[in-house]
Amino acid sequence: MIKVHMIARLLFAALVLAGVSTAPLSAWADSKDQARAREAMLRGDISPLSEALGVIEKEYPGEILEVELEEADNFDPPVFLYEIKVLMAEGEVIKVKLHAKSLEIIGVKGHDSKHNKNDNDND
Repeated sequence: MIKVHMIARLLFAALVLAGVSTAPLSAWADSKDQARAREAMLRGDISPLSEALGVIEKEYPGEILEVELEEADNFDPPVFLYEIKVLMAEGEVIKVKLHAKSLEIIGVKGHDSKHNKNDNDND
């Protein structure tokens, strides 16, 4: 099961660490969650968001609509996942999940079955 209670806060911290402007998200995060995401980055538990976006742009070119950083406890040990929504050129929206450390694509969900790949979780 995915813990979603701190997604927005961790996303904010990940964006800060990646050097992305975060003005609209600042109200969603508190210093505790920012510190937690920063510590995960410094420990090497997550790769920078800029690297994750590079993987997405290469594999699924389109417009990035949304990014979330989730803590997934259905792995042993629990890991962080980037969940990135992309508007494809054909007009469909897909959701790509990346292992936040290895940047391996865990799964892809979309309206077109050609994009679906190994995603068995219940979002």
